Amino acid sequence: VGQRPRLWVVGIDAATLDAILPLAGQGRLPFFATLLRGGAYGRLTSISPTRREAVWMTLATGKYPFKHGIAGRRPYSADFFAPGAELRLLPMGISFRRWGLLGGHRLPPGTAVPRTLAQWQILPRLGVPASVVGWPEAAPSSREAVFALSDRFFSQEPGSTSAWPAELVEKGQLFLPRPADLDALLGSRFGPPVPDWLADALANDLWRRTLALSLAEENPRAEAVFLLLPGLREVSRRTFGGFSTVQFEGESATKEAAREAAERLSVYYEQLDAWLADIWSRGQGPRLLA
Repeated sequence: VGQRPRLWVVGIDAATLDAILPLAGQGRLPFFATLLRGGAYGRLTSISPTRREAVWMTLATGKYPFKHGIAGRRPYSADFFAPGAELRLLPMGISFRRWGLLGGHRLPPGTAVPRTLAQWQILPRLGVPASVVGWPEAAPSSREAVFALSDRFFSQEPGSTSAWPAELVEKGQLFLPRPADLDALLGSRFGPPVPDWLADALANDLWRRTLALSLAEENPRAEAVFLLLPGLREVSRRTFGGFSTVQFEGESATKEAAREAAERLSVYYEQLDAWLADIWSRGQGPRLLA
C-alpha cells in the first residue's frame, strides 16, 4: 500500500487569476507558475452575496449557507416573520435594509455555530488526522482536529475557546511577529513608507503562516492542514484598481498612484508566492497542495 499524501489547503482571501496569471507570466511568481504548469486551475463562481464567513464555510463544508448555518456576523431582527427571528444574509444591491426589514433593526454581532461538518472534522472520522488554522468560524469545540486555531484567535481578543488544545492560546501568542522582524520584511520587499493597513495585513498573514508551519512540523500525524491567509483581501481592496489600470489599460506611464498601487499588490503576491514555495519545500514524501 502506498503512502498517503499529506494535504495542505491554503485559502488566500481575494486571490484572483486576474492578478496571478499576468504576474506569473512576467516571472514574478515562480511558484505559482509551477502550480499552473503542473497542476489544475480554473475560475470559481461564488455564492451571492459574497459574505466572507459564508463563502469560506461553504468551501469547507460543500454546502450552502442555509444548510451550514454561517451567513455573516450582521444579524437583523425579523419579528415580522416570527417573534425572535433573525436575518443573517441580506440581499445586496437593492437597498433591502431600507425597505425589506419592516422595522427590523441591527442586532449585536453573535457567534454562529456551524450546523454541518467541515472537512477538518470529516477527515478524522475517515481515519485522516486533520488540523485547521485561521478559518472563519472554525470553532475548535468539536476537538476532532489534531490542532485548531479559529479565525478569532488572531484577533485582539482571542478567547479561551479559540484554540484546541487549550494550551495553544498561550503558545500561539509567542509567534506574533516582532516589530523588528516585520520591519526587516517590509523594508526589503515593500520599501518605505509602508502604510499601516499593509503592515497589519502582512503581520497577520505572517503570524498564521509561521504558526501553522511550526504546529504542522511538531505534529506530523496531521495528514491534512487547512490554513487561511486573509491579508490580501485588504491589500486588494485598496490597490486592485491601480493594478488593473497598469496591467490592462496601459496607463502606467501617466498615473503615479496607479503604479504605486500596482507595485504594492504585485509585491504582496510575490510574498505569498514565496510562502507557498516554503510550505511545499518543507514537505517530504507524497504531498498535495490546494
